[in-house]
Amino acid sequence: MKKLMICLAAAALLPCAPAIDALSPEMRETVVAKPEIMAKGQVILGLESIPGAMELYAKAWDRIKAVK
Repeated sequence: MKKLMICLAAAALLPCAPAIDALSPEMRETVVAKPEIMAKGQVILGLESIPGAMELYAKAWDRIKAVK
């Protein structure tokens, strides 16, 4: 579930279709925000402005992609 959470948190930056598609319809409705809700969101601080964040982000994605 942690890997899925990372994927969902980064959904605006990278596509997570395989993880989202693996969810049951009920779970998908629970964890994936509707487009009208997402449209109201705002990125307060980009990852690139936090020292070391992009490296951690890339490392997390490498771990997610390695699990099949």
